[in-house]
Amino acid sequence: MKTKTDYSKVGPGIDGAAAPGRKTGPRRWLWPVAGLATLAVLILVVAVACGGSDSGESGSKTEAIKTAHGPSALVDGVPRGYTHDKAGARTAAVNFEQAMGHARSGRLDASALREHAVGENPSPALQSVLDNATDRVEHEDTVFNGVPLVATVTNFTPEAATVSIWTEGIAQTRTGGPDSPMGVSTSYSTTTVTLAWEGEDWKATDWAFEPGPKPEDARFPEDGPLSQPGGQGLYVFYRD
Repeated sequence: MKTKTDYSKVGPGIDGAAAPGRKTGPRRWLWPVAGLATLAVLILVVAVACGGSDSGESGSKTEAIKTAHGPSALVDGVPRGYTHDKAGARTAAVNFEQAMGHARSGRLDASALREHAVGENPSPALQSVLDNATDRVEHEDTVFNGVPLVATVTNFTPEAATVSIWTEGIAQTRTGGPDSPMGVSTSYSTTTVTLAWEGEDWKATDWAFEPGPKPEDARFPEDGPLSQPGGQGLYVFYRD
């Protein structure tokens, strides 16, 4: 009668015995030691790459982050540091729109956004949006996230850029009283952000907003931003 194998014992071979042909002895400890050494090196590399650094600005802490076209740092929660090219401008515009949405929701200080991401001479439209976002209070029962779908650089020079961002807005809020279920709604809009290259970075100088178009629209205006090729990748900054 065949004896059943007991698999409850853990070991390099069946029933805790060494597998046939496998040598036992001190050499078996080399792999765990080498693995621990490799893990220690990886931890050190990650710590160096992700470690924070002082920006030198009063009351501001900069945390280093790594993306292809920026941002390269966060200052007071505001993303900064973009490459001086179309991709950097496109990424800066997308992240500025994201940060503006957080400011309007009370999740980001609008004054910090104004200080670190806005140019010296903002347009009246941009100034008005910033003023409306100042001193907002976050409401836990209401969540709004703008998800950029297509970002197109419609004009670009080394000194200035204009970026059109087609966005899907997703809102979540209670349908009634405090104990009512959460409801979800979606909307679509187009935001145009004008940027200037100031202080070795892209800064927002103008802002325009209009609703639509909806995805079911069969055609877009031939001279509209969506009729032009958009960016192949969006490096989006999300802030908890």
